[in-house]
Amino acid sequence: MTKWTAGLVLACAVVGSVQAASWDEAVNGDLSSDRLAPTPLLLDLGANLVRGQYGLPDREYLALTLAPGHQLAALRIGAGFAIGGVRSFVGVQQGNTVTVLPEAEHATGLLGWAHIQNALPGFDVLPEIGTGFEATGFVGPLSAGTYTFCIQETSTGSGLG
Repeated sequence: MTKWTAGLVLACAVVGSVQAASWDEAVNGDLSSDRLAPTPLLLDLGANLVRGQYGLPDREYLALTLAPGHQLAALRIGAGFAIGGVRSFVGVQQGNTVTVLPEAEHATGLLGWAHIQNALPGFDVLPEIGTGFEATGFVGPLSAGTYTFCIQETSTGSGLG
């Protein structure tokens, strides 16, 4: 299986000097491929780094929890990484699971989703995800709570930038 490296920097809107959370597959192991048991990560103030590998047919599920008073202000491609050889899928559902089947023909039940193509480091994918067709949709930061993200490469091609 071909895999590409991707890094997402998750930035909370609340600022402070608290150490941010991180997940690195090279250190912490593979992110979950189970939509009903995603890898949990409690986000903290500042930038939170999630670094992983993905590729066909691997799906990655990550449940991000924001404490009361915090917001997820951006979901940025990390420095030195890129997402989307030809096209990558990034979706989000509120809660600690993804109940929408990967084979579903519609996005009903998802809070948002996007196909991200050739995004460069620093690109904020959160606004794109908020406009996914047939999804609930959202504008602006995500408020306190738990959100489960699914990341999947949907085509072959180089994912490195």
